[in-house]
Amino acid sequence: MTAIILQKAIAYELGFSDPDYFARLFKKTLGKKISQFISEMTDL
Repeated sequence: MTAIILQKAIAYELGFSDPDYFARLFKKTLGKKISQFISEMTDL
């Protein structure tokens, strides 16, 4: 599963109708892109 598809799936699962808005909010809140976060979590 690519990061873009995963990002959209997470956004919809959390109730966001706009995955781009979710991505912006995620970056603003955590200070990193979703793809960076996923990469860090899978490296553990």
